[in-house]
Amino acid sequence: MSQYRINVWPLFATMFLLYPIDGFQTKSQGLKNHQQSLIHDHLPYSVYPTLPSTSSTTACFAESSKKEGASIRFSGSDATLTNPLDAFLSFVASDVTSIALGLIGLFFVVGNRLAGLDLDTAENLTVQTRTDLLATFACGSVLLNGITKLDVTSALAEAVVLEGQALPEAELLDTDSAKLGGEKQTTMLWALDSLLVATPAKTAIILEKQQSSDGDWRMVARAGIVSSTTDIPESTPILKRVATPGNTKETYLPTLQALPGKTEFPYLPSNSQLCLLIPFDDNNQRVLVLGGNMAKSFSPRDVAWARIIAERMGNSE
Repeated sequence: MSQYRINVWPLFATMFLLYPIDGFQTKSQGLKNHQQSLIHDHLPYSVYPTLPSTSSTTACFAESSKKEGASIRFSGSDATLTNPLDAFLSFVASDVTSIALGLIGLFFVVGNRLAGLDLDTAENLTVQTRTDLLATFACGSVLLNGITKLDVTSALAEAVVLEGQALPEAELLDTDSAKLGGEKQTTMLWALDSLLVATPAKTAIILEKQQSSDGDWRMVARAGIVSSTTDIPESTPILKRVATPGNTKETYLPTLQALPGKTEFPYLPSNSQLCLLIPFDDNNQRVLVLGGNMAKSFSPRDVAWARIIAERMGNSE
């Protein structure tokens, strides 16, 4: 009886090892389709060549304003499938089935091991150990496959009331006509207003590096809830790193209050929870600074949207 039980386990182990492959392929294909449709589904098509209205932006990004607590959701099988075979395969490849089969398989592995403790010969015990190890790895892979498919939503940080002055609309602080033409001013004002509507940002500021030997910065425009001061510290390592020639990457500080570098942002509300800096002209002489009232609230989609707006401002030069 023990020899029959030992010969059956390789069949179960092979089934468990082959099973997760389809699940991972299905997940990979779904992720690829999601990435391909991200721009068409979430980013407004009218960004170029004209300026989209903030009302259309509100509708486009209304989904991102929903705030939920931590949760775990089981996806289960796809109920929209009408083909019985497809429905069955969807059920078999679902996260619930993977977790259930993985746990059941591990239970049987333990039971089979306990039932084989009466084996007399060392050879039979060695074969039993090898098959049990193979079955354990197989069941564990199925269990992990189901866990990776779970839709886990992390808890969001609490929003704070920013300490600062709320501007009714975006304002320009540098109206030098030689540098800021009418079209450029319109683009900046539109960009700041759009960012406040389309992203979790509560503060939007444009900084410009002065053409002087010491390379000081000055504030060009701002919108949202801002600080009472427009002064920028002389020592700004973060700004210098962002404005390095050739740099095209943004700098995201998701927990600003926990960083010593928060002293470099006196022009943001004193209790700003995050900061995003994006260079946007050819020589990185201008930087878009966004602040928020909730830590880690910027999603990759929000960062991508902010980069598109910054690029639009850079193209208006």
